[in-house]
Amino acid sequence: MVARGFRLTAVVVLVASVAVVGLAEPASAKAPPVDQKIATAQKAANAAAAKLNQAIDESNKAKADVARFRAQSTANRKKLDELQTNLRDYAIREYQSGGGATYALVDDPARLARTHYLARTVALGSVDKLDAYRILLQDESVTQRALEARMRDREAAVSRQRAQRAAVMAQLISLGKAMKAQKSGLRVLATGAWVCPVQGARAFTNDWGQPRSGGRRHKGTDMLSPSGTPIVASVAGTVVQHDRGLGGKGYFLHGVDGNTYYGAHLSRFGAAGRVAQGQVVGYVGTSGNARGGPAHLHFEIHPGNGAAVNPYGTLRTYC
Repeated sequence: MVARGFRLTAVVVLVASVAVVGLAEPASAKAPPVDQKIATAQKAANAAAAKLNQAIDESNKAKADVARFRAQSTANRKKLDELQTNLRDYAIREYQSGGGATYALVDDPARLARTHYLARTVALGSVDKLDAYRILLQDESVTQRALEARMRDREAAVSRQRAQRAAVMAQLISLGKAMKAQKSGLRVLATGAWVCPVQGARAFTNDWGQPRSGGRRHKGTDMLSPSGTPIVASVAGTVVQHDRGLGGKGYFLHGVDGNTYYGAHLSRFGAAGRVAQGQVVGYVGTSGNARGGPAHLHFEIHPGNGAAVNPYGTLRTYC
């Protein structure tokens, strides 16, 4: 784990022949040799992150299904109440008007009304409302069973999510120790013309496109890391800070390479305005809608300042 007050002491070498211009993954870049212990710890951390993301994905899908089934149940109940009211009112009117027949053996008024109504509907061949009520009642029973099943699924997914979150943190601690032993945490982790934004123990997987609240899809990569881990500028450029919305504390880095980089959920800000490559621009946290979840940096790449593309390939190369 990297301390908040660390100092960046390495000189970042810019290699002119390896430029990141409008590309999500620089094809010509190669990562430097990595200590085997660090590589093993990183692999384990990423595997734990993948399981955590799977649990989050399952939980979000179950949550969406629960909301859908609840809405369907509410609509079913409303329609059932309307049909029940219509049937009751019709039966009462038929009973009060006499209906042209008597049922001497039925001494309860309510039962008499129901019996008379059923006889009338059968005699007239008008059973549409009864059929609609019966079918809707069956549908509601199916909806309730599905709702209960998905609620159980969500509870199980949330339990797995908690367990995997603990597993990720344990792996990050191991990774941090391996990095500290090799003094990797005391320098900027850089490769050529691009720098890994999270400067410390981190774990991530390809979670691009996963479902999120409100029907959204994930448009970035979540880099799990202990809260307070420094975040640096991947390239030189201009940083614009913002503190609002789902991302909470975040930054836009308008890079000299022509691309825009976005990071969210910071615990606090670093430098703003013109920044050098490798300069601290913030610290990992849980601001915005990440509160209550694991600390991480939500990271996006916008080639040519356009729409976001999957940053996983770039992060896998450089981080």
